[in-house]
This record gives sequence, C-alpha cells and structure tokens, in this order.
Amino acid sequence: MRVLIEKLHIKDSYTINELKDLEGTFEKISAVVVKVRPDKLLELDLGNDIKGIMSLEEFEDSDNISLTSVVSKIGKVIYCIVEYVDINKHEVILSRKKLQKQYKETVLNQLEKGTVLETQVLSVASFGVFVDLGMGIIGMLPLADISITRIVNPKDIFKMGDSITVIYKGQGEKGYIVSHKELLGTWKENLQDYNVGDYFQGVIREIKPYGLFVEITPNLSGLADYPEDFEVHLGDTVCVYLKSINEEKLKVKLQIISISSIPYKVKYKYLIKEEIIKEWIYTPSSCIKEIKTIF
Repeated sequence: MRVLIEKLHIKDSYTINELKDLEGTFEKISAVVVKVRPDKLLELDLGNDIKGIMSLEEFEDSDNISLTSVVSKIGKVIYCIVEYVDINKHEVILSRKKLQKQYKETVLNQLEKGTVLETQVLSVASFGVFVDLGMGIIGMLPLADISITRIVNPKDIFKMGDSITVIYKGQGEKGYIVSHKELLGTWKENLQDYNVGDYFQGVIREIKPYGLFVEITPNLSGLADYPEDFEVHLGDTVCVYLKSINEEKLKVKLQIISISSIPYKVKYKYLIKEEIIKEWIYTPSSCIKEIKTIF
C-alpha cells in the first residue's frame, strides 16, 4: 500500500464561534482567496459574511514569495490556521506560513528517501512537473526522472489535475524532489509483452542523425531507421515492427511501417507495490551497462 499525502476536507463556511475556538491552535481550516490588496494583505472568504485577513508574509513558508503565485490562488481554496478572531468586526487573522512550517517539520522532513507517494499534478513546465505534497507545498519532478525514455515536452504526457504516483528523493536547493521512472518497471518487465515479429504502436520521442527513438511503453524505447517512403516528425504516432532484441547491449531494433491515425496513449502502470524502496535496477544482469537508482 502506498503512502498517501494527507487530503483535507474542504468546508464551505464557518461560524464566528467555531473560528474563535480554533484561535491559536494548529487546527487546519479551508478558505477561498478573494483578493490581493495593494497594502499586501489577502482577503479570504470563510462563509457567513466572515472575512479572513492574511498578510503576504504569512502566505507561504518561503524566503521568496512570488506575487504571481499569490495572485494565482484568487478564487481557489487554500489551507491555513486561525491566529486571531475579532468577533465585533467579523474578521479573522489567518496564517498559511505557520501551517506549512509545521507540516514540513512533522511530515515532509520526516519522510524517508524512497517513500512512495500518491499526489496530483499542479502544473507542467518544459523542465519538469510540479506536484502537490500537501498544504500548498510543491514537489518537483525533474524531466530526467519522468521515465527512462527521453521526454522532450512533459505537456505531451501530463496535465494539471492528473493523479500520479511518485517516489520521494529528498530536498534539493530549490525544494522537495520526487522521481517517477522507478515505478514504471525494469527493461525486462517492459519487454515482457513484446516479441520479435510483433507489430504495434509507438511514438517518436527523439530524432538523431543515425535514427529515430520510438517509445513503445513509458520506460522502453527502440531505435528505428528513417523511413524511405514518407516523412516522420517528433511526436508522431507510428506503427512499428520489432526486428530484434539485444539484452546485453540493451537495444531494441524497430522498423517504422506507417504513421498511425490514432494517437499513441501513454499508459502508466505502476509496478512497484512497496511503501518504501531503497534500490532500483533497470538493467538485466547480463547488460554491459548498469542503470540503477539508490535512494
């Protein structure tokens, strides 16, 4: 069973007395960001005509709070804690920073490297994928850690809101780092459904002067020659023929038969079932070069 990052219940509204009872505690509440004011204060809706107020400094446990990231939360739910309740004004002073700091100390910083996490895609960039680690804290899935096959544009694979499983790698200079490729199976596991002589779909992931790398499953690609009778391009879905398999050199030789009219669909099948993994070896023992990850 995989470790699941805590998912919080979203409550639409609170009474002023409920909020007063939570004053000064670390009990988590949800609120909708309504506006960001010129005086660097955020206004939040707590329901029942109760206004939440949060200073920009209390928005995030970070030394570099981006106004863009704050503005992007307008109209969205965030989680925070109650610091002070003014019953007469029907106003509540809130902090997201203190909640995040506590969550880092008690949850994220206690995670063992190699812990498997279920999470959600927050956004996708050319260099990787940002995932939700809970309480508004972001984890980074670098491009090279998505899969063994080379990915040119992560936007071809992921979109905001996708549920994915990742492995915690630890903290880097820019925050929490996760990986994904180790969950997708070894070279042998990815080849178990393919045999020499098979025809099937693939997608062109990389173009080199000496040939085309075609992904046939997320952690496995093969090399094909340029077709003589038609042009192909990066990202094209193609029908291929499996010509040969060389386990020692980790090579799969393909022949492109045609361009497919039905797009190739990436299907992630997570093969690791453990909660924590310490070592993962992609290559078979007979292979000259070893590809592995140690967490």
